[in-house]
Amino acid sequence: MRRAVGPWDVRAAWTLRRLIDRLGPFDVIHGHSSKAGALVRLVAPRGAARVYTPHAFRTMDPELKPWLGWIYGGAEWALASLTDCALVGSEQEHEEALRLGLRSNAVRRIVFGLAEGPQVSRLEARNRIGLGDQDVIVGFVGRLTHQKAPERIIEAVAGSRHRELRLVIAGDGDQSGQLRTLIHQRGLTGRVIMLGWADGRAVMPAFDLLAVPSRYESLGYVYIEALAARVPVLASPTGLAPGLYADGRLGYLVEEGSDQAAWTAALDICIDRIATGFEIRDEDCKAFSIAAMGHDVVEAYADVTACLRTTRT
Repeated sequence: MRRAVGPWDVRAAWTLRRLIDRLGPFDVIHGHSSKAGALVRLVAPRGAARVYTPHAFRTMDPELKPWLGWIYGGAEWALASLTDCALVGSEQEHEEALRLGLRSNAVRRIVFGLAEGPQVSRLEARNRIGLGDQDVIVGFVGRLTHQKAPERIIEAVAGSRHRELRLVIAGDGDQSGQLRTLIHQRGLTGRVIMLGWADGRAVMPAFDLLAVPSRYESLGYVYIEALAARVPVLASPTGLAPGLYADGRLGYLVEEGSDQAAWTAALDICIDRIATGFEIRDEDCKAFSIAAMGHDVVEAYADVTACLRTTRT
């Protein structure tokens, strides 16, 4: 299955239905993201619960062109009646699901969790990227795409009064070339390290601050990963960020619609605060466990299949 929408999706749908028929029957068929979610809802056989996790509706992009919004929104609206259960990760995504026509009783917000992994020390993580303990490091972890808005943090570092800052970018994507050009134009070639695809959890402990300047997020797993690494976050108000960073204890929230000057000022505020410290506790991470997520997903499966059985009888 290709990521882009095209005529090849007809074959993908046919292949998916053949697999379902060969490997089933199934009580639940769960599609993740827009493409797989659409195909699952279209080809799932009668009797199987169709569960959909959007991982951010495309229509949540505040800069989406209106005509694209009509196309993506129309597709979601058309598929809403085929959705037995949609699992969303944040209040923003829940509101968008309802706006797109999904039934309120078919939308369920769950707590996404993070499995415990090997602990990487600050020194180990910094050694991996070739920086020392004395460096002040701002990090970015994610796809280099329009959604994630990495250019915001590059411009903020360029404008910061903290000239000692280093920026480490872990990720790749269709904007990689543009960002390298921007880094060169802004005179940051010696201050920015682009790692390409990397294990975010392995490099995150190296950071003094993680920047998450996304234009929209469903949840933002990177927020949970930052908590686990005890790294404060500079974030736009997307996904989990409003609930995590509004009080300033775990990080700093940039107001929605802020211009680039606001991002630069916010970065300087965060770097000033690093010396006195943000306050990230062990209990802040406990709500985002893999066990809690598993429990919520299984409970959703049980509820939707029970509802379907009742409807059939």
